Amino acid sequence: MPTAVIRDKGKKMPNEFRDLILEKHSSGFGYASPQGENINVQSFLSTEVDLKDTIQQLEESYKDDRIFYIFGTDQENLQPFGVLTNGEEGEAEEIYVSALVEGEFQGYETAKEFVENYLVPLMGETWEAANSEIEAFMKGVKDARNTIAEKFGARASLTVIPFVGDCVEIAKNTEGSQFPWGYVTRTHGYTEQAPSAPAEGKKTITIKKPGSVPAVAAKEEHPPGGTKVTLEEKYAPLLKHKDGPAVFKIYNGALWCERPKGANMDRTKKWWEDHYQGDKPKDPKLLFLGFPADRLKPSSPLVSLRSKLMGDEPKKADHIQKPEEKEKVPIEETKEMSLLIPKEHKDKYLALKEKGKIRFLETTQLLKYMASYPAASVQMGETAGEMLYMDPVSFTNLPEHMKVVVWSEARNIALDLQSQLDEQKPAEKPAEPPADGKKTITIKKPKAA
Repeated sequence: MPTAVIRDKGKKMPNEFRDLILEKHSSGFGYASPQGENINVQSFLSTEVDLKDTIQQLEESYKDDRIFYIFGTDQENLQPFGVLTNGEEGEAEEIYVSALVEGEFQGYETAKEFVENYLVPLMGETWEAANSEIEAFMKGVKDARNTIAEKFGARASLTVIPFVGDCVEIAKNTEGSQFPWGYVTRTHGYTEQAPSAPAEGKKTITIKKPGSVPAVAAKEEHPPGGTKVTLEEKYAPLLKHKDGPAVFKIYNGALWCERPKGANMDRTKKWWEDHYQGDKPKDPKLLFLGFPADRLKPSSPLVSLRSKLMGDEPKKADHIQKPEEKEKVPIEETKEMSLLIPKEHKDKYLALKEKGKIRFLETTQLLKYMASYPAASVQMGETAGEMLYMDPVSFTNLPEHMKVVVWSEARNIALDLQSQLDEQKPAEKPAEPPADGKKTITIKKPKAA
């Protein structure tokens, strides 16, 4: 019977438990790790790979992610299960909801039969009832806990894992335990000792390092004596903005962008192409969910809208001792300028072009510039999207060399050269096959933050 292990984000599975679980389950294991758009899922067998080395690779690769293990799998019972997918197979498959299943189930001989004949149909009905909204879907799974538990035998455990958000655990189990690094459905006798108490009369002290911040102060997200600012309060101007090119919302502890209200499928796809930095999901149902605001394209007008609604600078707190007020320099009112090119300027341009002093570069040369120098917005500490909206008169006020650098970044954004630069990065060479005959594996990398 398998054992499920949920290792929390930022933690590490102890070597002692790793060795114990591999001793109890030597056939193989699988894992799942949500990545915001889908779930990375893989299974490994001891006949093909070194299980201990594979776990060490996974623990390092996914040290900043929550990872769900299932130990004790074999060729006939590969887990984790893909419950909701894009319908493709092999490398093209994308898993949106996964499940760890172990124990006994009434009317089903194996966990695989339970998943294929009961759980998958139930999850499909729940997804349709939720109108393809992941939050509503997971609420539906929670509401179905008692119904699902009726299928459990003497002992069983089920963990439903969505591509984003919290998992749902349903269990009839007295063998599990919670540890500082995560949860296991069966301990196999593993225990962890609490920190030993200091000798009588002695105090336990912590030496403060020079320049360090006390642990309590480091966790503070607001000034002492103040009130903690929630995400809803922080992003209130964005959340109130309902009619526009996007709807902002707080989802899974972060600011998200959602398509405009009432947008049909064609308009939704175009919206993703205009604003999302990356490849849009293949599953049409996920397009309506939206994406984290930190994945906006620098050229997206939503970047400018966000800055406008939030204000350019945070509000400063009042102090009893106010700094000495400096004499305010009057701001000159920016006047509009004509975008018509004077005839003498055009003639000069044509003359320079005829003499060969105006030249045009190939894409490869532009990519070389991009790889060699940081973008203008990075050097200036500005937002790329804001730079694109610079007033023409303001642009003329820039120093001559800065004009060239700013124009170069605008040109690179317009031509979408960053994607081509990413494609030019050399692929990693495959590792040499190990001498012991085990297969060389490739760990799916977690999505970059």
